[in-house]
Amino acid sequence: GLASAEAGAAEASRQAEADREKAKAALAAATERAAAAEETAAAAEERASVLAREIEAAAAEASASAAAAAAAAEASLRAAREEAAKQVAEAKAAGERALAEAKEEAEKAAAAAAT
Repeated sequence: GLASAEAGAAEASRQAEADREKAKAALAAATERAAAAEETAAAAEERASVLAREIEAAAAEASASAAAAAAAAEASLRAAREEAAKQVAEAKAAGERALAEAKEEAEKAAAAAAT
């Protein structure tokens, strides 16, 4: 009975050792998988932050070019207004000159008729 009990104990101890080894291997594999997952997550985070920076830069560029376009439109509008004002002033001056000349002609004609 004692020998079979010892054999049983030895068998149980061997089994426990084997289970411990299996558990160790499983833990090592799980640790490795966790490390790989962490690495993947870090890489994804890096990619996301690079993408975010690129998007921010593109948005800044777009907003700068929109501001430049608005400034250019404003400048050309201002130039067009100034040009229109100048032409109105010139037309007014020309009209006044023509009116003055016509008056003068009329006065000359009246004077000639009076003599």
